[in-house]
Amino acid sequence: MQETFDSSHIAATGYCFGGRFVARYLAAGRSLEAGSATRPSGTTADEWDAISLPINLAFGQLAQSNAPENRSDIDAVSSKSTKTFQTSLYLKAEHGFAVRTNPSIPQEALAQEAASWQAMRWFDA
Repeated sequence: MQETFDSSHIAATGYCFGGRFVARYLAAGRSLEAGSATRPSGTTADEWDAISLPINLAFGQLAQSNAPENRSDIDAVSSKSTKTFQTSLYLKAEHGFAVRTNPSIPQEALAQEAASWQAMRWFDA
């Protein structure tokens, strides 16, 4: 991508299953420089531990794929090192809250907008 698009920086965002690939490519020696994952699923503790570059994480409180235990494990792995990471939990947000939202429900609209804004600001920093 760097050669094809003449870009010196590459970042990525992933949702659900795609979030695991963002985590994988933030390991040392991989191709990303920063990443954002919204409700990442299927990622192992070893993959979280291997992350060496900045990552932004967003979770929906009601998303079954990211139970409280899973979120705690991610925070524990990330906190035990000098990793740069940010985690946000959106109350009453279900699976898909960042892409499938009923905009007429204020809390759902706020969660979607906040997660999107947070990811964009993460890459600007």
